[in-house]
Amino acid sequence: MKKILSILMVAAMLLAVFAGCADKEATAPVPDTGTEAPAPPTDKPAGNPDNSTPSSGSGEMAIVAMAMGMPYFEAIETGAMAYAAKHGYNVTFTGPASVDAAAQANVIQDLISKGVSAIAVSPVDDVSLASTLKEAADAGIRVITYDLDMADPATREYYVCSCDNLPMAEHMAEVMAGLLDGEGKVAILAGTVTSSIENARIERMQEYYAEKYPNIEIVAVAEGHDDMQQSLEAATNLMSAHPDLDGIIANSSVSVPAAGQAVTTAGKIGEVKVIGLSTPNDCKELVHSGAIQAVQLWDNIYFGEVVVQTMADLLAGAEIGEGYTFENFEKAYVTADNVIMLGETLDFTTENIDNYDF
Repeated sequence: MKKILSILMVAAMLLAVFAGCADKEATAPVPDTGTEAPAPPTDKPAGNPDNSTPSSGSGEMAIVAMAMGMPYFEAIETGAMAYAAKHGYNVTFTGPASVDAAAQANVIQDLISKGVSAIAVSPVDDVSLASTLKEAADAGIRVITYDLDMADPATREYYVCSCDNLPMAEHMAEVMAGLLDGEGKVAILAGTVTSSIENARIERMQEYYAEKYPNIEIVAVAEGHDDMQQSLEAATNLMSAHPDLDGIIANSSVSVPAAGQAVTTAGKIGEVKVIGLSTPNDCKELVHSGAIQAVQLWDNIYFGEVVVQTMADLLAGAEIGEGYTFENFEKAYVTADNVIMLGETLDFTTENIDNYDF
């Protein structure tokens, strides 16, 4: 019981994770069934002909998390703050105390009042936050998003994305298909329904199975509200409602350990396969116990570094466009719609999860 409570207390601080990829020279075994991250373009834009990063502009930069105290964002903070200290950038990492859209808007309002020069936001609600971000932009603040994008891209300048969302959905679906040998009943445990990115990923998984694996049926989609206890109950209810369930694809960092714990409590380790997006530290014990078969994510330390450098380049007057390259980040690249992609997705399994500490 103490072990279960310990897992619940740690995982309760997690948050929904969306999108995916990483680099930083880290390589992890990827199941043969997985899809590869798209290759970065090789052309250089006219504004950056020598592939160099401009000198940093002046001004304070702020990174706003969906909520503070959560391992997923703490790893991003670690990377961002260490990188800022190394390069002499003035960066503040902040966010609301809990996952609350109104509270996050208040945090951004405070940053506007303080006159920061650039803000990077992982939006709790990708629609309601639009007016606040517009206010920031009207005040002359450079506004970008990271981890999650806004529903309307016009409300930000750039989106630092851990991976291409739909290929990530296909990768997750493919990993589960490999575990089930191409047939079985699967449920999806979502984090939140207020994210258009997460909803698009779920929809693509459904389409992918219909196209590639007609013998895999998605029997239900449940929501855990990015809360450990609610996610645990949702996973338990899924197995009760579908006693012949073969797998759970957990679509947020909270729901992965929750699903693993639910499978453990139900005595269905190995019978119900679990995969999904989460941090390695919060899933290690459950991966080694066999309750979770694979965890997908990217290197969040690297993620934080790229977010800082993106804001620094903007403040330095860089024209970041398709083909732009960042010094120190060889695999990061920019798409035509001002999305900055990080690199490759990592799959954490029993073979490599102990090699990562975040």
